[in-house]
Amino acid sequence: MWRMIFRFIVVALVAAGLAWLADRPGTVEIDWLGTTVEMPLIAGLFGLLLVMVVLALAWRLLRGLVAAPGSVSGFFSNRKRRKGEAALSKGIMAVGAGDVASAKRYAQLAARSLPDEPLARLLKAQTAQLRGDRDTAKAIYEEMTHHAETEALGLRGLFNLARQDGEYDTARDLADRAVRINPQLAWASNAMLVIHSARSDWADAARLIETQKRNGQLDARAASRKTAVIETARALEMEDGNPDEALEHALAAHKLSPGLVPAAVVASRLHARRGNVRKAMRVIERTWRESPHRDLAEAYAHVRPGDSAKDRLKRVRSLVSREAGGEEGAIALARASIEAQDWALARSALTPLSSDRPSVAVCSLMAEIEFGEHGDKGKVREWLARGVNAPRDPAWTADGYVSETWLPVSPVTGELDAFTWKRPVEGLSDRREAGAFIDSQITETDDAHADTDAGDAAPPAVIEATADAPAEETERPAPKPDEAPSPIPEAKAAPETPRAAATRPAEPAATTAAAPPPDTGKANQADKTDEATPPPASDDSAMESDADRPAQPHQPDDPGPETGEEDETRTASRWFGSAERK
Repeated sequence: MWRMIFRFIVVALVAAGLAWLADRPGTVEIDWLGTTVEMPLIAGLFGLLLVMVVLALAWRLLRGLVAAPGSVSGFFSNRKRRKGEAALSKGIMAVGAGDVASAKRYAQLAARSLPDEPLARLLKAQTAQLRGDRDTAKAIYEEMTHHAETEALGLRGLFNLARQDGEYDTARDLADRAVRINPQLAWASNAMLVIHSARSDWADAARLIETQKRNGQLDARAASRKTAVIETARALEMEDGNPDEALEHALAAHKLSPGLVPAAVVASRLHARRGNVRKAMRVIERTWRESPHRDLAEAYAHVRPGDSAKDRLKRVRSLVSREAGGEEGAIALARASIEAQDWALARSALTPLSSDRPSVAVCSLMAEIEFGEHGDKGKVREWLARGVNAPRDPAWTADGYVSETWLPVSPVTGELDAFTWKRPVEGLSDRREAGAFIDSQITETDDAHADTDAGDAAPPAVIEATADAPAEETERPAPKPDEAPSPIPEAKAAPETPRAAATRPAEPAATTAAAPPPDTGKANQADKTDEATPPPASDDSAMESDADRPAQPHQPDDPGPETGEEDETRTASRWFGSAERK
């Protein structure tokens, strides 16, 4: 709009000037070389203007004729450059799409059109890598390192090639050179961090993290987390040889990242060795509020060595009462309750988790509860069978690698702080193998139980044939060692297992062969009832000395029915974890 107004003003001024000249007529006389030309003033002005226009056109034509060769050359050069830029763009897209033929064609066109363009050399190197020609790519990257503007780009290409070839020393040197050229290069500093972490060069890794923090490559929270992981790794390495310095590193890691579970576990363990039970408990309680974990509950339960199972249960209940901890808290409370034979508390802790797709650990614990509380082998088998298709338990996982313990560095990529506590990825083949393994183990457990029951059914005394017993029963062959005997009547003899012989009370020997066989059915039924029902626990029993306490076949930390069946069934209930880990 302003342009139109300006044009209108100019036209108005010109019209006004012409009108002014028309109102004041005059003549212009030109006398040149004896020739006199006389004309009106308006005609003279227009003639002067025409001469100026002609001179301008003549000058422009002269300049065009002088610059014509350069213009022609520039036209062809610009057209060649435009073709090269178009080929460069299409070549980069072809490399990204994996089109080797198109990438090669466009790379050659770009190299001819743009011989001095760094991007053209980069396209040629990437095309060579796409074809598998690593020697050509390496030669191009090495050539790029000789120029200041492309040195960093060439170093990165050589670094990637060296890392792919497993030449980690060369990769380290290249990354170190790139960091010295430009500390702001994130790929170089991250590569050096991975290399330092994979080699356990914790001091160099810590210094590099501080450099990344100053350069703005890491925020304060991420830098604190990585530094805490490094401090935890130092504490784990020094825990046995130098516990004092290991405790300092563990506490530093706990201060930087209170939610780091391994740091809290190491710090509490070292405090407990020193006898600082309260400090150890405070460390675990702080981490439990942020990251509930079963390792924390286990360390909290055993923070004071020598405590009874009931004391450990009381301690775990106090931890869970502060912060429930979700599934981790429920599993920890159930395990402590099973060790203390508090079956009701263990069942109530797992009830919310056992209704909708319980995990392998929940199924295993429920099997232990069913056997320990009721001795119900059918329920035990049911929970073991449910565990075959149950979701796997969380584990320390990094880059598809599952570890039973936490590690500071991924063994796959060498990345620092890569392990997270989550459910591992599982496949159908894992489930089928786990199911076959569990079925075979359950079969072996049933055979072992049948062997034990048959051995407890009658004393090992030889029963001779009587008038009422058929003669062929006295010639019954003994079962083979590798197969379980089939159930037999009470009057028949059964081989006795070593476990049954160890747990069976002494009985008087038979006086005569003609004496009627004892009524072993009721006796065995009473024995099994006594074995399946554990004696009620009392507070006074904990105060008994070891000399006054009767000998138990189990450790005090693993109370339970004193039968051989318990050991085998308890072992079967833990087969899920081993099968899933395998």
